[in-house]
Amino acid sequence: MQMEQRNHQDPAEHRDWRNKYPSELMRRYEVYFKTTADEKALPIRELKAAHIGKLSTVRGIVIRATDIKPMMCVATYTCDRCGGETYQPISSPTFMPLIVCPSEDCQTNRSGGRLCLQNRGSKFIKFQDKPDRDNDLRLAQHITYVHMNSVHPPLQFQPIDMRLMRKYIALCKSKHPVVPLELRDYITAAYVELRKEARASHDSTFTSARTLLSILRIATALARLRLADVVEKADVNEAMRMMEMSKDTLNPGSENVQRKQRPTDAIFQILRDMAPMDGGDAVSSIRVADARQRCVAKGFTPDQFDEAVEEYEALNVWLLNTAKTRITFI
Repeated sequence: MQMEQRNHQDPAEHRDWRNKYPSELMRRYEVYFKTTADEKALPIRELKAAHIGKLSTVRGIVIRATDIKPMMCVATYTCDRCGGETYQPISSPTFMPLIVCPSEDCQTNRSGGRLCLQNRGSKFIKFQDKPDRDNDLRLAQHITYVHMNSVHPPLQFQPIDMRLMRKYIALCKSKHPVVPLELRDYITAAYVELRKEARASHDSTFTSARTLLSILRIATALARLRLADVVEKADVNEAMRMMEMSKDTLNPGSENVQRKQRPTDAIFQILRDMAPMDGGDAVSSIRVADARQRCVAKGFTPDQFDEAVEEYEALNVWLLNTAKTRITFI
């Protein structure tokens, strides 16, 4: 919402009503009416005239139920050209989805942006199930073993007890981590970098403000798994890494083209791009902490980063100081 206000600061600016936040999304609360804990449930036959107009609890057996269809309140679309969001309030059981983007950018540029309906799954991590011989073979062997023996195959590890897992999940749900102010600039800069890379790439995915929301939600979930009350920078880096890897699975040519490059060579390319230019020559050094964070956000592990630093140091491409805090290009 803050980004929306910054982009449209002029109150007299005429905007399509479908590009504005509907009132259904601005309401931040829900009202529930519940009976007290000591309220006794009554059989349906014992409901009398005295109970009319009061909140009553009944008990019974469901003998028939109609098909349940989820009803959408607000349909949210994202444009594949400008990345703007369009909202369509739904007040009937059926509706006609929007197709053409009504934003001012698409109409002015005549780019013909198409709207993509966003669901709960696409707001988080996008993934694609690709055929893999090893994974398919393991899955087929597992299903065949269970079908023939009526039990799962013997495990190679000691599983966690489900009672302990339930207690751990309940404890995680009791935590509500917050994002500290010192991470605001870092998250903002990371999102701007993602947008810059999305404009330069030619893949089928796009980066919008909903991607930033997904990163914040994943980082908060990671902090909740650690039973922490504050989100750390490592949580944000891991969230961006997960988003980066999920996008790679959607690129049909990523395994044939991008995967041929070794991780060490890709890390060297990232570090070389990080070094700012000064008079045509790269600045002498960069901080190891900044380089590590950038590489982890790109989907590489810390071990791969350390291996790349050692390999290119042995090739005399750069030097690592004694404290191992700064990389100096030769």
